[in-house]
Amino acid sequence: MSFLEITIISIWYLLATALFLIGTLSSISTTFQTLLQYGKTTKTTITPTTPTFISTLITKFLNIKVSKQYFIYFYLIGLFTNTTMMIITLLATRDLPNFLSLCYQFHLTRRFYECINIHVFSKTATMHLFHFLFGLVYYVLVPISLYLISHKQSSTISSPTQLSILIHVFSSVCFLLFSYGQYHTHVLLALLRTAPKTIHKTDYRNKINRKGTKVDIQENGKNRYQIPYGGLFHWLSSPHYICEIGMYFSLFLMSNPFFIFHILNFMFMQMTVTEGGGEFEWIDVNVEVDMQLWMGMLLTTSINLIISAITTHQWYLDTFPKYNTLNRKILVPGVW
Repeated sequence: MSFLEITIISIWYLLATALFLIGTLSSISTTFQTLLQYGKTTKTTITPTTPTFISTLITKFLNIKVSKQYFIYFYLIGLFTNTTMMIITLLATRDLPNFLSLCYQFHLTRRFYECINIHVFSKTATMHLFHFLFGLVYYVLVPISLYLISHKQSSTISSPTQLSILIHVFSSVCFLLFSYGQYHTHVLLALLRTAPKTIHKTDYRNKINRKGTKVDIQENGKNRYQIPYGGLFHWLSSPHYICEIGMYFSLFLMSNPFFIFHILNFMFMQMTVTEGGGEFEWIDVNVEVDMQLWMGMLLTTSINLIISAITTHQWYLDTFPKYNTLNRKILVPGVW
């Protein structure tokens, strides 16, 4: 394992641990909640209950916020890093960029496009400096990790098979479906800000196929908020978060098409898979590096988005008294 691999893996697990601790402490003290909040869920300015030198410094840090429009820098730095990794691949190996990197380039380009042409950022919307710095580090780490993963295959097979092709096709389709689901969700959220204040669901229906009575609107200072409808919002409060988690797991499946069989083989020890008279041979080449990179990335991504989904769901419940009658879940339709 190289120094770069050890460093990247260590950073991933440090980030995942920090997010887990912040999420846990947030359930105990609202002070920690501000670190990962942005937009409508951002708390007001925090003031120390007992002013001391230490508490004043901590309070000042907790009150450092930047504009939510800075989200665009996440995708700019992500595009720059991912493009750099693809150029390195092209120059160093004379091979075309890995399919994982190309898929992630598509994701970053789409998100950059949405920041410019889809999202309607409020001038007063902010995010905490910690969240901004976390995002910058995250979108540097992912392209580097995908670059390393593309050179560290966790399993090999003697020759291409129909099953491996089917798994790749399936994971690619899942990636595109999750990507579209997130895009569509962002469009629906943007419509809430571009639509007139007197909007009715019957008018709204022309764009998002919903009917009903007047849309529930709440004023918060200079901002007004509405309950989003349509698409995956029928089942979830934050469908764009589960879509993003799904995209990363789709990339993971692309990289490890026989991961499920590895798990089953580990559970049952003697399992073998045959196709067309041949037998798959699993060769554990760099499995530790490959899987630790993926586990660090998936843990960090999932914990971050789960915290955001819980916070957003609670915000809807606190802001709209009748929101619970919609029976929407946090991340998993019909379950949680």
